[in-house]
Amino acid sequence: MKKLDDYNLFDPETLKCPYDYYALLHKESPVHELPGIGYHLISSFNLIRDALRNPGVWSSAIAPSVPRAPLSEDNEKISKQMSEITSTDVPLEQTLLTVDPPDHAKHRVLVNKLFTVARIRTLVPEIENLVSSLIDNFIESGHVEFMSSFAAPLPLTVIRRQMGVPDEDDEFFVRAATAAAEFLLLLQPTPERALERVQLNHDLQQYFLDLCEKRRGQPRDDMLTMLVQAEYEGERPLRDGEILSILNQFLVAGHETTTSALGAGMKLLIENPDQEKMLREDPSLIKTFIEEILRLESPVQGLLRIAAEDTELGGVSFPRGSIVMLRYAAGNRDETMFETADRLDVCRKNAVRQLAFGSGVHACPGAPLARQELESAFRQILDRMENFANDGDQPPPEVEPSLLLRGLDRLHITFDKRT
Repeated sequence: MKKLDDYNLFDPETLKCPYDYYALLHKESPVHELPGIGYHLISSFNLIRDALRNPGVWSSAIAPSVPRAPLSEDNEKISKQMSEITSTDVPLEQTLLTVDPPDHAKHRVLVNKLFTVARIRTLVPEIENLVSSLIDNFIESGHVEFMSSFAAPLPLTVIRRQMGVPDEDDEFFVRAATAAAEFLLLLQPTPERALERVQLNHDLQQYFLDLCEKRRGQPRDDMLTMLVQAEYEGERPLRDGEILSILNQFLVAGHETTTSALGAGMKLLIENPDQEKMLREDPSLIKTFIEEILRLESPVQGLLRIAAEDTELGGVSFPRGSIVMLRYAAGNRDETMFETADRLDVCRKNAVRQLAFGSGVHACPGAPLARQELESAFRQILDRMENFANDGDQPPPEVEPSLLLRGLDRLHITFDKRT
């Protein structure tokens, strides 16, 4: 049997399947110092929640220092090209995810109105139509690569339209959004891909700035218009670096995490036919199923915090400046909070307490939209398809070995059309 010292959080194999490691952390070391790293891993549900609800002590200001994936080889020519591209980029200012109260609330209040329950309700017909259209594209075939044909385009299209990006720019937007998500995956790119995504990031910046300028003269009901019309503390318009920072955060959070949850949900249906049967018999359980997807396969595995003062957590003393990783995915499988935590249970009474959307002031503002997309998707999937299975003629699904995010790189499935 493995011991804690046998695990390395940064090992790709551990990242692909970390759950035995998390169980051992819960049992032996819920506040665990990572050897040679300089920070602690927090796996206890209660300790993670306590830290999230105490931003005055556990600051989010550490987030910008998460390292980017380096080039896989020394390539001075490409490095120089990258520097030339980024030399004219607008520096992103710290907003929302990477600032603490009271400054956090000053930006948060500007975007909250985009994700109210009432506004999400008005989007339901559009989301339902999009789900139906995507399923129409493959339902007659009896097989599909689910991630690229459904899980990715659904949230990407929704967030694109919410931002105000026109349909004719969809191809560019998809490529740029994919590149933006890769930065957070922290995967090691080839030099050529690193250069490509830096160029895409640069092009996306300019694209957003051009659209913002248009919205100043021709406002619409979208995020771009809201941002260019917003006044920080009622005194000044948002600066370009603030606007781009907010757009970038919602671009990644608005599609990558929901894409991951959709893929995880389909995989869970395949692996748990008894639970699928219960969902078909009682569709009201789909809401709990969604919470269980987020709990079992948390799209955001964890985020860093830094101690703003001398403090303690779980009986461990932390001097000011100490760094911890709040491992949401581990907290979501904590047996002290969720009985039989490793099992999908669509009747679980406290599933909604999962930490996938964070907690406290930094709880994800887009959670209502994500939940609606997931609910609309799985209601139609279960209504129109059945007998899900992995496609044995195709490569099996694999998890991207990312420190921060969790998602499948592919998911080839077969199914029957319901009649």
